[in-house]
Amino acid sequence: MDARNPDPATSYQFGAFKLIPHERQLLCNGNQIPLPPKTFETLVVLVEKNGHLIEKEELMQTLWPDTFVEEANLTHHISALRKALGEKENGQQYIQTVPRRGYRFVADVRKSVVTEPNTGLAASAARSPVVELSSGKSSIRRFVVFLSVIIAAVIGLGYFTYTRIWTRKSTQSGKIVLLILPFENASGNAEEQYFSDGMTEEMITELANLQPARLRVIARTTAVRAKSSGTTIDQFARELGVNYVLESSVYRVNDRVRINARLFKVTDQSPLWAQAYDRELSDILGLQDEIARSISQEIALQLNATDKPATVRQIDPEAHEAYLKGLFFFDKLSEPGMKTSIEYFQQAIKKEPGYAAPYARMARAYGLLGNFNSLRPEDAYPKEKDAALKALEIDGSLAEARAALGWAKLFYDRDWDGAREEFQRAVDLDPNLASAHQAYATYFVCMGQFDRVESEILKAQELDPINLNIKADVGWNLFFARHNDEAIAQLKQVVQMDPNFAIAHTFLAHAYQQKGMFDEAIREAQKAMELLEGSEYRLGNLGDAYARAGKKQEARSILARLKEASRDHYVSPYQTGLIYASLGQPDEALDWLERAYQDRYWMIAFLKVDPRWDSLRSHPRFIDILRRTGLVSKS
Repeated sequence: MDARNPDPATSYQFGAFKLIPHERQLLCNGNQIPLPPKTFETLVVLVEKNGHLIEKEELMQTLWPDTFVEEANLTHHISALRKALGEKENGQQYIQTVPRRGYRFVADVRKSVVTEPNTGLAASAARSPVVELSSGKSSIRRFVVFLSVIIAAVIGLGYFTYTRIWTRKSTQSGKIVLLILPFENASGNAEEQYFSDGMTEEMITELANLQPARLRVIARTTAVRAKSSGTTIDQFARELGVNYVLESSVYRVNDRVRINARLFKVTDQSPLWAQAYDRELSDILGLQDEIARSISQEIALQLNATDKPATVRQIDPEAHEAYLKGLFFFDKLSEPGMKTSIEYFQQAIKKEPGYAAPYARMARAYGLLGNFNSLRPEDAYPKEKDAALKALEIDGSLAEARAALGWAKLFYDRDWDGAREEFQRAVDLDPNLASAHQAYATYFVCMGQFDRVESEILKAQELDPINLNIKADVGWNLFFARHNDEAIAQLKQVVQMDPNFAIAHTFLAHAYQQKGMFDEAIREAQKAMELLEGSEYRLGNLGDAYARAGKKQEARSILARLKEASRDHYVSPYQTGLIYASLGQPDEALDWLERAYQDRYWMIAFLKVDPRWDSLRSHPRFIDILRRTGLVSKS
């Protein structure tokens, strides 16, 4: 039977549940449980073949025929089903995972014929848009979730689960999708690569802000991988659902810049527009604006672009060059790269004090240095906040600065409402900014609002489908939601894409540890250490894995190393506390957690949901610390 076109005379009963495929209804003791369409279809396929193993590939082909999707999409729908059916963590009451193979529906199922199809209000309810039901058994919580379903349907956001990340069709939003390939460095001089890379990022930002309600621009990280993947641009663009591709080259000589740009349509490779430009470097921002508006005019029949050209201020060429160099080093996402980027952003600001962009990116660089433990919290996040506020003072419409301010409020100020407001402003100002949606998703993780997490991280993935940081965040989010099987599956995919991506190995260690797979957890933690030698944060993760595995001597050895390292620079008290907790020393663990709280260490924002602290959640001191964060009610 086709799950999308079920037999109208069939229904299924298992336990307290009744599944009526043709009415798209799942009932529990007569009460309807809302499910997203694709999650419902997944359940139908599993129930129809109950007792039999269904290979993952077969399931994906059935649910997404003739469409390329990631395996993570399937695991997310399985996870949604487990929550809706009320399975306990890692339970096998209804759906059994067969490692590396697929899934089996293991409950007793009774098949029957529906003699009278629903009519009237019941039928209307069955056809209503629905979304994933959060876990929990109370009727009040079910009502709240159902109410959120209705609200979401009204505002057009009627799904909170992961759907296809890229397809051969345009996105469901109906937006035009544009891929801007990295600017070719026509000079042939490798030392000029920072300039072409920076021009690519600025051009993406320019176009993304032009008509965000109608145009979706693929983010730079994915664009870079598109060009270096070995796949033809035509094939890659079709897989991403891209409508148009912009190819450009840039050549800088003395105080002038030359750009050759070509826009073509993906469906038939027909060229729509081509233009060569030769301008002074001081007018580079005006040139970018002109190119963006020319492209908009070429697809104006679909975009209906009517806005008039804005006045673009000139920027000191040396300030712009310093900014582009800062972007180049920022993109390395390393401690040395961040510190060097800040130096260049400061140079840009010194040359051009009214230049908002360097302030905004410098703000985020300070925040990441705090996350890396490269700076003490008080030396990182207040500077992030100050730089973000300065950027907004110059240009209040800068979404990147809003997001940076949100990070500072989330990780240092513990201003939860303020963080939410800044992230919301960021995505409102620039709906095409993937990092803003990624940040908003992190906020919802900290608050434990996992239905909202899914909606925001999905938007981030749509905008930047091959960004490994976003993909790893999906796995981390699943870890905090206590869906370890799905987290492991997602993170394994990231490691397959880049075996040297250290953060994915770190997150894998977390998930394996929670599963009780300690050998695997130690192996992944060791791999992360190899890739980031000298990182005490990763060292702390390894110590925690040793402790959980019962290797107390190794864990205590790492505690000694962390203590020695703390004499020279800041070491995470949060990670030290976790090691003591895993060693079964609650007093020491809570002493270090209190220190992390007092230091305003960034991971405290995750304290409400971090499963690694579960052994101490009932301890009065832990409860007191958690309440002082404001993450839970103080009553």
